[in-house]
Amino acid sequence: MITYVRHKISGMASNNSAQYFQPEMLDGLKAEIKNRFNDNQNVYQMFERKLQDLSDDWLYKIENHDLKYYEHKDFIHLLFKPSEKGFNEDSLWYVMQSMREIDTNSFIKIGLPNIRTNG
Repeated sequence: MITYVRHKISGMASNNSAQYFQPEMLDGLKAEIKNRFNDNQNVYQMFERKLQDLSDDWLYKIENHDLKYYEHKDFIHLLFKPSEKGFNEDSLWYVMQSMREIDTNSFIKIGLPNIRTNG
């Protein structure tokens, strides 16, 4: 969602632009997701709820915690690496940084094809 806002919304790319977020900036993203999952309303609604939760939290941080930055080491910001997460913290904004970080968070099951024996 942040990548979409930073790259698709004019004036939102710089690090200190997080403070200017408005929920209607997500309208294009919602339309793209709806188009992609047009045949599965349940999946679209799940995405829409998640976007709403993130949008509400982003606005809350702007209004109540003087959020200004996407990333910053000393001030309130949005994006965190999983290694920066504390035990009692909300996980809305923790974002994987590379495919190596999914190792402990993913389960892959490899199925073998059915092997038929002759006779």
